[in-house]
Amino acid sequence: MRKGRFFTLALVILLMMMVVGGCAQAGPSQAPSPSAAPAVSAADGQKAPSDDGAFEIVVGERRLTADFVDSAAADALKEKLSAQDVTVGLSEYGGFEKVGDLGFTLPASDESITAKAGDVVLYQGDKLSIIYGENTWSYTRLGTIHGAAGQSLRDILGDGDVTVTLTQRQ
Repeated sequence: MRKGRFFTLALVILLMMMVVGGCAQAGPSQAPSPSAAPAVSAADGQKAPSDDGAFEIVVGERRLTADFVDSAAADALKEKLSAQDVTVGLSEYGGFEKVGDLGFTLPASDESITAKAGDVVLYQGDKLSIIYGENTWSYTRLGTIHGAAGQSLRDILGDGDVTVTLTQRQ
């Protein structure tokens, strides 16, 4: 009787190893097609916009593409950019972001978030911040820069003050 239990246990373990090994060797799952429902950011549960919800951040000769998030502040900024470009002088702050006055206010809906490299956020309703590090604070999300990595974004923004221009993506 003991041999029977041992054999059954060994068989179950062998079958489990085959199933787990087969799953590990299976190819990656297929990503949804562009016609699928809007993506949801795992970080904040907000819908990622379609391609027409993009804007550019011009830093010197570099053009960074960013997507607007689904928020009243982002909609107001999108409307502003449809009429004219917005130029903002940004200053270094805290070793994780560049921040500067917009010169106008946007509808803030601040919430405590952990902003990461590439996040474009509104601070106190009238300040633009581009995050190149990480910080947990009360911000209103505006958008996210495509393919932004902390050090490369910091290199693009440079040391000290920098002037950026936000423009509607053509």
